[in-house]
Amino acid sequence: MKVLISASHDPYVHLAFENYLLRNSHERFLYLYYNRPSVVMGRFQNPFIELNLVEAFQKNINVVRRFSGGGCVYHDLGNLNFSFIGPLSEFNKTTGLKKIIELLRPFDLNLKINERNDLITHYEGSDYKVSGSAYKQIKDRYLHHGTLLIEADLESLGSLLKSEISFVESKSLSSVRSKVKNLRELNQSLTTKSVLDVLNAKLVDEEEFVDKSSIEWKKFLWTYGETPFFRWKNEGLDLKAKKGKIISLSTHQDMLGRYIWEEEVVALIPSGPFKSALMGLTTFTTTT
Repeated sequence: MKVLISASHDPYVHLAFENYLLRNSHERFLYLYYNRPSVVMGRFQNPFIELNLVEAFQKNINVVRRFSGGGCVYHDLGNLNFSFIGPLSEFNKTTGLKKIIELLRPFDLNLKINERNDLITHYEGSDYKVSGSAYKQIKDRYLHHGTLLIEADLESLGSLLKSEISFVESKSLSSVRSKVKNLRELNQSLTTKSVLDVLNAKLVDEEEFVDKSSIEWKKFLWTYGETPFFRWKNEGLDLKAKKGKIISLSTHQDMLGRYIWEEEVVALIPSGPFKSALMGLTTFTTTT
């Protein structure tokens, strides 16, 4: 198995390179990377439900939709991300996690795999999640990627992964919330650098492989236009939308087919967290 560490902190480059290794290679990889502050949601999730979009816009946090399923996670430079990529015939949800546990054994962390295939640790009478995973399979290859909380900003994690918007109905996949802890709290000698020293990874420059394909994952309509069906009601307004477009809006039938972040639509939404999030998207679309 080739062990690679990214020279980049760009979440879009990492998505593109994972996709490249999954679809254009027959080898086995453990690919490691750190992202600049980002919120990364699963393929079938609703950003309005999963995260605080207003805070993300204010703090210039990347909002990313990945190509695998699973829940919403926060990344920063204190969070190591890993991807196991190889032949589908060898796929097992616990194989990669057991490899991570073995690699981290020198730090005496007492890590275990729970029934959801998260890595957890028992600390002062409670179980804490330190790693979550998501998966993607194609005809003959698999990808298993996950997070590893080493010295991440848990305050930002908590505030960003908490939406203030209430929804009546949604067909999106919801994240399962868990108590989390940084591994460095368990062993002060453990840092992002010391983990990489143990893994003995080879530095890789993804740009020569992904070229401009990382732009695909940056596209506004991929991030927000792929939002599954949801329904939102407030002050007599009943809005239904799918893939970012209105399919029903009370008596405003002239709005059918319009994107929910268009200024004329946002003007109809009562003041509150939902309107604030949509206003942020409107600003984003007019400045990018």
